[in-house]
Amino acid sequence: MSTETGEPQALEFCPPIKREPQHLFPQDIVDRCMEPGLDRNAVTSQVRKYAGKGLLRPVGVDEDDGRKPFLYEMDSVLIAKVLSTLGWTTLHIVADSEGPDTIAREVSTALKGFNLTDLFPQGVPKGLNVNAFLIEQGRTPARRILLDWANGVSGWSVHVRWFVDDATGKRRVRCKLWNAPNGFMPSFMPDPEPLAHAEMVISLDRVLPIITVDRGGMN
Repeated sequence: MSTETGEPQALEFCPPIKREPQHLFPQDIVDRCMEPGLDRNAVTSQVRKYAGKGLLRPVGVDEDDGRKPFLYEMDSVLIAKVLSTLGWTTLHIVADSEGPDTIAREVSTALKGFNLTDLFPQGVPKGLNVNAFLIEQGRTPARRILLDWANGVSGWSVHVRWFVDDATGKRRVRCKLWNAPNGFMPSFMPDPEPLAHAEMVISLDRVLPIITVDRGGMN
């Protein structure tokens, strides 16, 4: 629960597991988020904040380490890199009081869990085994994007839109994952969708080569 260690504050159960090569510590996530021009200390601070607010997705704790550090996988690297990219803008993406409509929370949610209405806008087909389908998709959208990239499928992008409620004047933030070249462009709001006041787009074709590069051949 300590933000100093960068561990999730959320009281979610993470089972003790044997650390395997695919498992990462927060510092490993920082390493993969780095690129020329970025300050390592600043990125480290960002990743700790994201982990501390439960924006990443721990898969367990290292059973062989008495400190029980959280372990992550590559989907958390993608989440962290997208959040870090947004964090270098002038936007304040992580609020002190983390509400459901904050930018970081919306982006994290979009990458951590599938929205069935995005996949099936006309409704889930009768008889579909949803759990099996989601496992086939990669379990999380971030994993799906990483699998697609490994299989030569590009075109994924993260879209963050701002809407203003006509009645209250309050900002509403929504995030969706698109793959426009492949015809996947889910709606942000229920029909009739209001006109967005602003939108920010991150092309994952730029992000994915950075985080997936073979670190074994690097100094």
